[in-house]
Amino acid sequence: GQAVRKRRAGREKRTLQVQEELLETVTTETLWTKIPFLTPAHYDDVVTERTIERRCGYPACAHQLPAERSERRYHISLADARVYDLTERKQYCSDACLQDSLWLRGHLSSIPIHLRDESVLP
Repeated sequence: GQAVRKRRAGREKRTLQVQEELLETVTTETLWTKIPFLTPAHYDDVVTERTIERRCGYPACAHQLPAERSERRYHISLADARVYDLTERKQYCSDACLQDSLWLRGHLSSIPIHLRDESVLP
């Protein structure tokens, strides 16, 4: 009832605060403390917002994205015999940031924040 709605609203508010904090560059340690308040979708929103601001999508990186981005959508690797979609890569300043971001995202729970156990939320 009422207590559940109040808890949900409080956690949604905290998640929004965390997302806003991650629009600024943070240390890796700080970034890890924010994980309990994020789902993959929340994190994707942060990456997208940072990209719109021409900043590397990985919140622990302070680099700007290049002003001139290639319009290419795909990269064909003859060495790997694969075609790579470059859309996601364009959100980051480097392959290292892309990999770090994907690794972090892979550790985020898809369980809705309001349903998570109190013990996992700082």
